[in-house]
Amino acid sequence: MKKILTLAILGVAGLTGAAGAEANDGHRGVRDDRHPVEHRMNHRPVRPSRVWIAPRYETRVTGYECNRPITRVVLVAPGYWSFGADCR
Repeated sequence: MKKILTLAILGVAGLTGAAGAEANDGHRGVRDDRHPVEHRMNHRPVRPSRVWIAPRYETRVTGYECNRPITRVVLVAPGYWSFGADCR
């Protein structure tokens, strides 16, 4: 008896969930051309600007002394100037 009741509840809940999802689909590709939309530019034009890319340092093992590693901070990539978008 419990199994039948559980299946009945799950079946009803499943059908209502599918109907609810289908009801929320919104417009089905119908366009309303009665109200034309104006498109305005809300942003400034993008201009290239110089950006400093910081150097990258990492801690690396540079040698061993008495079977113990010697670690040092090593420059992996030097810093440089790059042209990027101005994001203000």
